Parts: sequence; structure tokens; C-alpha cells
Amino acid sequence: MMVIESESKLKGNMAECIVEQMFFEAGYHVFRFGYEHTIQYLKELVKEKKLRINQVTEKIRSMPDFIAVDTKGNTFFVEVKFRTDWTRWEEDKPLVERLINYWRDGILIVVSNKEPYFKISTIKEYDDKRKLHPLDEFRIIKIDKDIIEKYANLVKKYFRG
Repeated sequence: MMVIESESKLKGNMAECIVEQMFFEAGYHVFRFGYEHTIQYLKELVKEKKLRINQVTEKIRSMPDFIAVDTKGNTFFVEVKFRTDWTRWEEDKPLVERLINYWRDGILIVVSNKEPYFKISTIKEYDDKRKLHPLDEFRIIKIDKDIIEKYANLVKKYFRG
């Protein structure tokens, strides 16, 4: 079981790195923001059960992975998830609920080893319609199709089914 859990964590981290690099190459400034990256000590306290879980800790635990800033100065919270199958995302209800409750104005990107490799939505739209769009069709985040294809090739290489 630990091997599977570790593999899942590695794939999640790789998906974050791929999306981060894709945004960077598309001209966005990218800043690591998530709980795992900014408040490591707090994460350890939660893991050791030395911290009570309340609304504040739940909000911190659900912090999006990074902040992206486009060339016009618009900022976006971005949460990245890797799923081998789009239907599995639907089963991840506690995470979805935390994103909706605390980061409704953010962007959700789901990376998969199946086409399309990058799906995206605002968290608000995902809450309202449970809809994810192919990244190249999304109007809020602009990433050139050539860049998407380049990073889709990395997903194919590292996340084979």
C-alpha cells in the first residue's frame, strides 16, 4: 500500500511541476503557494495530530498549489491534480468541497494520462456544472497549443497507463 501511496504522491508532484513549467513557458509568473510548499511545519503538526482541525486549518490544508500572474497582471490561484481517469475526480468529494468553500475564485487543472491531457475549469464553474474543459479551449488561461502539445508529450512519457 505504501508503494502505491508514494507513487501517487510522486505523480501529483510531477503533474504540478509540468503545469508550473507550462505556465512559465507561456509567459506567466508562477509562485508556489500550496500548503506543502509554504507551511511545511504546520503540515507536520497536522500529520502528528498535534493540531486541531477547524475552519482555519482546513483552509490552509486546501491552499491551491500556486499563484499565476499573466502578462496583464491578472492573478490566479491554481490547483493541480493528477487523475488517471476523469471519473476518479468525481469521487474526490472532500477535496472538491474544500476548494469550493475556500478557493471558489481559483482555477482547477486536472492532468491525466488520457487525452485531453490537461482539463481546466474555474472552481466556481466546476461547482455549478461539474464541467472541465480542454486547456486549449479555456478563455481565462491562455496557453499556446504548441506549448500544450509539448507538455502533453511529457505527460505521455512519464504517466503511461
